[in-house]
Amino acid sequence: ADTVTQRAIELFHRGEIEESLRLLEGQHYMEKIGKALRTIHQADAMISTAEQAKSLAEQDKEKYLEGVKTQIAGYKLQNEWDKAAALLKGLADTLQTKEAIEEYAYFALNQKMYKEAEAYYLKYKGSLERLAQSNPQAYEPDLAMSYNNLAILYYMTQRFAESEAMHKQALAIRERLAQSNPQAYEPDLAYSYNNLANVYCQTQRFSESEEMYKQALAIYERLVQSNPQAYEPALAISYN
Repeated sequence: ADTVTQRAIELFHRGEIEESLRLLEGQHYMEKIGKALRTIHQADAMISTAEQAKSLAEQDKEKYLEGVKTQIAGYKLQNEWDKAAALLKGLADTLQTKEAIEEYAYFALNQKMYKEAEAYYLKYKGSLERLAQSNPQAYEPDLAMSYNNLAILYYMTQRFAESEAMHKQALAIRERLAQSNPQAYEPDLAYSYNNLANVYCQTQRFSESEEMYKQALAIYERLVQSNPQAYEPALAISYN
């Protein structure tokens, strides 16, 4: 900061005009203003160049992503699952977006790569938990799904206590969401009741399993009234 100028201004406001002018007259302001303007113009030019470079890099990135995703799709069609996995893992590690991380975790789960799936589902969950702290309305639905995905993984690997804990986390969020917006969130809530019932059934806690299945059934019976085409299959599964 220009302390001499600030001092001169303060002197002026205190009425010490002569002393203020003495300081100001030695500052060569026209030269300094010209220099400042040149700096501003140079900075504007640099910003413009940087923005153009960023725009081009964004376009390149999207094209490269399209290429990688096409490559992954090709490997899947050729049943080259290891090559597809390597690229999906690379995207997850490079992009560090929750979408890329979740996609690789889901792929790993379907390939029975359980340790990989768990590691990346945990990373995905952690990312969503941080986001949900500052914006629960936007991220809690995805967070509930991340708990659900981990619960399914634990169920598939017979880690039933951990599966139950994750399903309960998902259920708590979905019960809360369904209270404020039942039309949007009751299908997910019924899904959570059904999944938790499966865990209880598998661990021979039949009365608890029955209660959860009945909770899911009640929701599906209600949903079928307004949209039978969408929900009758789920209702039939609940009866079963």
